[in-house]
Amino acid sequence: MGPKSCALFMCSFKRLSLKTILRNGSSPHTFAATRGVHQKIVSQSAMPQHLTSSTAFAYTAGRWLHLDKLQRDARYLEFNLDCLYERVLSLCPSATSIKSCQKLEGGFSRAFVITTNNGRQVVAKFPTSVAGPARYVTNSEVATITYLRRHTKVPIPAILDWCDDPMNPIGSAYIIMEHAGGVQLQEVWADVPVHVKVKIVGAICFSILPISQLDFPAYGSLYFADTAFPDADSMQRIDTDDQFCIGPHCRSTYWDCNVGEQRYYAFKKPNRGPWPDLSSYASALIDVGFSRLPPADHPNLQLPQASYQGSLNKHLELLNVAQASFPKLIQHPKIQSNATPTLFHPDLHMRNIFVSKDDPTTVTGFIDWQCTSVEPSFYYADDVPDFAMVPTEETPENATEKAGGKSSGSPTTTTTVPSLR
Repeated sequence: MGPKSCALFMCSFKRLSLKTILRNGSSPHTFAATRGVHQKIVSQSAMPQHLTSSTAFAYTAGRWLHLDKLQRDARYLEFNLDCLYERVLSLCPSATSIKSCQKLEGGFSRAFVITTNNGRQVVAKFPTSVAGPARYVTNSEVATITYLRRHTKVPIPAILDWCDDPMNPIGSAYIIMEHAGGVQLQEVWADVPVHVKVKIVGAICFSILPISQLDFPAYGSLYFADTAFPDADSMQRIDTDDQFCIGPHCRSTYWDCNVGEQRYYAFKKPNRGPWPDLSSYASALIDVGFSRLPPADHPNLQLPQASYQGSLNKHLELLNVAQASFPKLIQHPKIQSNATPTLFHPDLHMRNIFVSKDDPTTVTGFIDWQCTSVEPSFYYADDVPDFAMVPTEETPENATEKAGGKSSGSPTTTTTVPSLR
């Protein structure tokens, strides 16, 4: 990323970070259940110190207003709890027993904070089916953490053990890692004055900035180079470290794993990357839209539809317009100059940021790198007015405004449509 792009990205991130932290940290009892529209209110109090298999497997943190059973079933995760404990003890040589196990639910994964009898704490993390393909999601998260720990000084807990093959003795893809030092930012945020909060945001920005300065050859997800892909020729090796590559995007956006949102692939084949340029990346976003449309003879189209859902033809019309527009839009110089393939944390909120309890302006760790991906740099700063300004060229609207009049049927106040800058 060049100096200009980096400066734009950093400025945008500083603005967005404070807004995001304030929004996500305003209440520790409210968070989004999915990356979509479903939201719930839950208690994040700790689970009992000792879990049974039934409580470990089931989603127990809340309910959904829509498709509740399907949402919970999709997050049901069965594995061998005793085998997990044995593996943890083998990673902690001086420990002889498990003292406690705290279950933490996420929208896309389940974590267990395991404490041994000698006080050692580790975190075992399991992806649920709604996160995406377990092998890719797990491999990519471990590869991302390994790569970042090797090539930056960003504080990230170390990986102790992992397996992306669900057929292992534990019975599920998993990651076991060190517990982050310090405390979650949400634990201290409410008690620090505003000027300290500003310093904390600055510390977060400077701590994580090195990630945005890494170079990547394509858009997609980061994997170990020996990962088995169906289309091995498509992976993009990283010149500076041949143990890693860019492979298919593992985020759920590109896979048939969203509850109640079936993918049909009737009009387009799956397009999951990696993508060597912005044009192919943009095409894949359109293909995601096409993947959600059923074929014309699908029985679901005969069911009653809400008026806001639109017909199949309306969806096709909109996607075709976007398909024609995107190739022209991405040619704009401001888009091109800010489209550098950039890796960044996908979910930077106060529960995923750890700071020193004694000095909260010292960042001690960033956690939850699941589905981290390489995107165009503007992807991380997509709020207006990053790319918007009042147009300087003459338009029908501002021409009327300059003439001191207004067109027939227009409102008293003319609103000028922002353009790219």
